[in-house]
Amino acid sequence: MPAGVAGVLVVDYADRWAFSHLQALLTDLRTLAVRMPGGSAVRVLLLARLAGWWQGLEEWLDTDLDLPADQVTLAPLGGEVNRVELFTTARDRFAAAMNVDGCQAIDPPGGLDDAGFAQVLTVHMAALAAVDAHHHGTSIPADPERVSAYLLRRERAHWQQWHARPDDPLPTPPQIMGRAVWAATLTGALSHPDGVTVLARVQIATLPENAAQALTDHQRCYPPHDPATVLEPLYPDRLGEDFVALSTPGNTAPENITP
Repeated sequence: MPAGVAGVLVVDYADRWAFSHLQALLTDLRTLAVRMPGGSAVRVLLLARLAGWWQGLEEWLDTDLDLPADQVTLAPLGGEVNRVELFTTARDRFAAAMNVDGCQAIDPPGGLDDAGFAQVLTVHMAALAAVDAHHHGTSIPADPERVSAYLLRRERAHWQQWHARPDDPLPTPPQIMGRAVWAATLTGALSHPDGVTVLARVQIATLPENAAQALTDHQRCYPPHDPATVLEPLYPDRLGEDFVALSTPGNTAPENITP
């Protein structure tokens, strides 16, 4: 970073970082900023869904680094945010990333002002689903529930296609992969021995060799942030939560799925 230039570093899912890793990151940033000729102002934005997780970090910032820190609670999208603009910007970015043409003709969902689209993430998911549906020539889902169901069907189709392809197939069948994803979304990332224990306890894979194969294949589908762990959850969080809800026996949603 050039001397005298201010910067902002965004850390997503900060509540899932190891405390020691956040300490190391913030310490290095402070040292770097101090050593820059003329000094540089650096702000760090830690994004998290959980409340109350960071009091210890705030205390450490104050006592050890002498840095101020504030907590800001983000409210749902209000009238000050243009949801149509939010959707179209995300739509165009997804279209460019996925190399899909003709997406400018995709209109935002009709109920974009409803409470179901009160989160930025939900609007972004709708944009992703719209671009993907346009690419595959299928109907574009119009409400948050159908958006999640559509994206989850695409996940399952990916497992099926990878399992069936002749070159480097995924040995784990899609039904078992779905159950592993369900377990991962509930447990979060674990050590390999703990992952084997979880799959055995919920009867996804009771034999160690079968559990090891399922964990390896799950890692291929969902590479973990920490290579030493297994059962990386399904992201974004909202999609993972909907996957668990739609997979739970007794759910009456029309878009329910079988884990």
